Amino acid sequence: MPWNLISEDTATIPNAWFQAQSNRKYRSIVHEACHKKETKALQSFANGATTVDEAAYAITQPISTTSIQNTNEYSDDCYALCHLWELFKSALIEWPSTRTAELVALLTAISKIEDPIHLGEFLDEDDNKAVPWAKLPYFTLVWGNAFWMTPGQIMRRATDAAAVRHVLQVYVKQQDTESRLVAAGLVWDERRAISYLIRTLERIPTAEDERITTGDGDAEDQLKLDMQIPAVRGWILHNGAQIYRSLPGIRDWPRRDLPTVTLRFDQPTDRWTFWQRRLFEIAGDNSLQDGIRETAQDAAEHMRTIQVIESNTLKNVSL
Repeated sequence: MPWNLISEDTATIPNAWFQAQSNRKYRSIVHEACHKKETKALQSFANGATTVDEAAYAITQPISTTSIQNTNEYSDDCYALCHLWELFKSALIEWPSTRTAELVALLTAISKIEDPIHLGEFLDEDDNKAVPWAKLPYFTLVWGNAFWMTPGQIMRRATDAAAVRHVLQVYVKQQDTESRLVAAGLVWDERRAISYLIRTLERIPTAEDERITTGDGDAEDQLKLDMQIPAVRGWILHNGAQIYRSLPGIRDWPRRDLPTVTLRFDQPTDRWTFWQRRLFEIAGDNSLQDGIRETAQDAAEHMRTIQVIESNTLKNVSL
């Protein structure tokens, strides 16, 4: 289903967007009341009527102060939380990119709320203790359910030029958002960034990447540089230094966590150099669109800057 992307030059999020978020189907009137309050609180924040901390408190209070509703469904414990994260997922993708940083800041403020979820009734299965907002519970589930497809699988569903432009815009926005969430320490960690760079920059492009496949299996590993190079740039911009420092730890990853295309390098920095060289190669490939080449060039130059800074820092520490 197409996303309702708000124009990048829109200063105020339209009332219709918030109304659409409220007009959902709910299992109970309690769920409906909670979600409408959350949406109203987000709208107040978007309009500048509340601070980030005030908004975080207002958004979490409906769930914090209500019990888990028993609707005889297996997902009763997570239903209200998932509705909240659906709201944030839509905002993170559909709002102009100039608003992404403030949404990440709001999620960060939510992660610091100390009130228990569902009056303390929402318990961790491992230790039977109340789950804190700090974990943003079920956020990654909601996000993953929406964005599980690879670039090749996404593109095989784009039936015309308009659809291609739409899915490209959404994918780049999604990846940029993920990179910001990781950088903020909210969900996942730098392994997600490293895995993405490995899958994109250590895989050898082939003619199969351009083939229109008949199924998701064949499309899963296709490289789509117009989608993935902007995403690579985002991961490097937001997480580059942390990625660089984490490269030595790759040797300790369980084999199952390594992408199948992972190459072997004698030194951790050799991998960084390889990625950078690959980006410069893409930047110099005249068969590619100018936008891809320019984005690759920018990412490679940013990597070079990071390596210089990190190397100088290491030298200073050694002195």
